[in-house]
Amino acid sequence: MTHLDLDELREARATIERVRALAERWRTQPTDYDEDTEQQIADGHVLRAALDGER
Repeated sequence: MTHLDLDELREARATIERVRALAERWRTQPTDYDEDTEQQIADGHVLRAALDGER
């Protein structure tokens, strides 16, 4: 296993938080029942579950 230095750890955490914020916007956006929007909502739920350690 590779060890991260403190700066790398902070950068990784910041990236995870940016992805988490994007996933939250996707999963909570209003739907217009368009196929692409529905896919974004579903993807947002999957991403948040993965980032939150859920299965």
